[in-house]
Amino acid sequence: MISMQIEIYDKPAELRLIEACRNGYDTIFSMERPEKGSADNTIRAGLIRALLLGTGDCTPPARGLWIEGAWITGKLDLQGEALPVPLVLRDCTLPALYMPGTHLPKLDAQGLQCRGDLHLRGGFQAIGLVDLVGATITGQLACDGGKFLAEDKALNCDAITVVGSLFLSEGFEAQGEVNLVGAKIDGQLDCTGGQFLAEVKSLN
Repeated sequence: MISMQIEIYDKPAELRLIEACRNGYDTIFSMERPEKGSADNTIRAGLIRALLLGTGDCTPPARGLWIEGAWITGKLDLQGEALPVPLVLRDCTLPALYMPGTHLPKLDAQGLQCRGDLHLRGGFQAIGLVDLVGATITGQLACDGGKFLAEDKALNCDAITVVGSLFLSEGFEAQGEVNLVGAKIDGQLDCTGGQFLAEVKSLN
């Protein structure tokens, strides 16, 4: 049983993630995105936040906090935090991800299913690639005011599905390539006031 701040993290999947983090390992619950939660794959968002911020006696590995195939409960709110390591959430499912004002080395969210909004806006900054290949976002993907500073590939939205709108607008800045090839956006694509300093691979 691990106590971090108020919550007690004692579920099998949570204990496995903590142990892997302590030993510098990746945590792979499944190679496919889960359709439902179970004792073997369910993690509370608060634990991910605590591990990223080094709360308690555990700090994330230098190569990043790497999680695959997890069912994450609760919104993951990292607003305004400076994360020292990359965050990898491959083929995970979670209700929402909020990162306004967050600074981090890079974000790998290939195959992510976000059952609400994904906010990479309002002062968000990534030095390396933000990779959303194959992600499904049932709300909006808001990147307005976000800075994507990788000089090669900055934002990869290849084959992404956004049920709401995609905002690459007011204050958005991409130093490197923005890839929207194969993207499906049910709402609007708003790039008003966005700065694209390299190639944009478009939906067509």
